[in-house]
Amino acid sequence: MKPGSSETVKVWSLAGESVLGIALVIAAGAWAGIWLDKRLHTHPWFTLVLPILGMVLGLARLINKALAADRSCQSQHAGQELNSKDCSCQQEVYKADNKDA
Repeated sequence: MKPGSSETVKVWSLAGESVLGIALVIAAGAWAGIWLDKRLHTHPWFTLVLPILGMVLGLARLINKALAADRSCQSQHAGQELNSKDCSCQQEVYKADNKDA
C-alpha cells in the first residue's frame, strides 16, 4: 500500500471509524448512566455499568467488521488456497506482524 493510495485511505478511514465508534458508544453509555443515576438515585451503578457495556458492544462491532473484511477477502480468492499474505487487502497486516520477528 502506497501512502495516499485509495487502499491506504480506505484502511485509515475504517480504523478511524472503528475508534470513533467505540469512543462514541462509551461516551453515550456514560452520559446515559449519569442521567439514569440522577433520575433513579442509584449512583454510581448505571454510570459504571453502561460505559462498560458500551465498550463491550463497541469491541464486538469492531470484531464483527474485521471478520466481515476477512470473509470478503476470502470470497475474492474462492477456490484458491488462501494464505493471509496472498490477499492484497491483508498484505500490510502481514508485513506489520512479521516486521518485529
